[in-house]
Amino acid sequence: MTDETAAARPDSTGHQLGVSAASQHRSRAGEDLLANVPHIPLDALLEHPRFAEARSLYLCEFLPLYEGDAFLARLLIESGRFLVSIVVMDLHAGYDPAQRETWPTMGRLKQEMARFGLASERQIDAIVGRLREVGFLRLLPAAADGRIRLLEPAEAMLAHDRAWLAANYAPLALLCPENDYGPILRREPGIHAARRHAGLVLMPVVAPLFGTFPDILFFFNRAGGTLVVSALIQAATLADPDDPHPAVPYGDVGDRFGVSRTQVRKLLVAAEAMGLVTLHGRGGRRVEILPRLWKSFDHGLAVGQYVHDLAYAVATGRGQEPTGAPES
Repeated sequence: MTDETAAARPDSTGHQLGVSAASQHRSRAGEDLLANVPHIPLDALLEHPRFAEARSLYLCEFLPLYEGDAFLARLLIESGRFLVSIVVMDLHAGYDPAQRETWPTMGRLKQEMARFGLASERQIDAIVGRLREVGFLRLLPAAADGRIRLLEPAEAMLAHDRAWLAANYAPLALLCPENDYGPILRREPGIHAARRHAGLVLMPVVAPLFGTFPDILFFFNRAGGTLVVSALIQAATLADPDDPHPAVPYGDVGDRFGVSRTQVRKLLVAAEAMGLVTLHGRGGRRVEILPRLWKSFDHGLAVGQYVHDLAYAVATGRGQEPTGAPES
């Protein structure tokens, strides 16, 4: 279901699902920002001479967030679960008690999630329920209207998001040191809130970018898949530098992130059928990353870096005078 096809019906909170006037206004605002806010072009990131180094840095920062923490890996690293947590935090950052249209209700969450088309309303209900069970998310009555329940991320979710954003901005700091990403690398709460609010404004123009890397979505849509492919890319990067396509063992990948070896093998067998990897050795115990997957991974990473820089530019007022914000 997409925003265009979602029925405009009220949810249990009385809010409308589907396209709203406020949503359409944000879409136009996002397009204006894309045209007018200075940011790094996607091609400039992919063609940067230090991009391979930035990829390695990203993997070194990202993977430790989940290594040895099977609970967190299972909770958040799958497209629907991950996006629900991101959208909740974006909505929370844009919440103004005086403006009912900004209230972070379940209805608004489902409306924004419809942009991505990666989770059904029933799945969203289940994900929110699970996040509440483990203390990552609260559903509280609105102060102005106790009949309405509002989503509020707990400190554990906010802290993880600050760490996740820092991992994603580390490569940008390497590629574009002229842009001062220091505040978000230091996980400062103020810039975190501003960055998340920028994400809400930009969501209408960012969501379609998810369709530009289907090979990576294949992994992203499977529990733990992002961690598996990221760990294998890292292992291949660290393998014999004279071998452009080394075959690396994958036996321990699942153990590192709480994903069963059977699940990892099924994932890689399916990836082999798609032409993304080749399994080698007796029983296919080693995996070779094929050029198509290298290219897709780099494209997905570059799109992420592009979005993060754009959102940071919006959050810091880059290009506006006077700003006190970093120059691009």
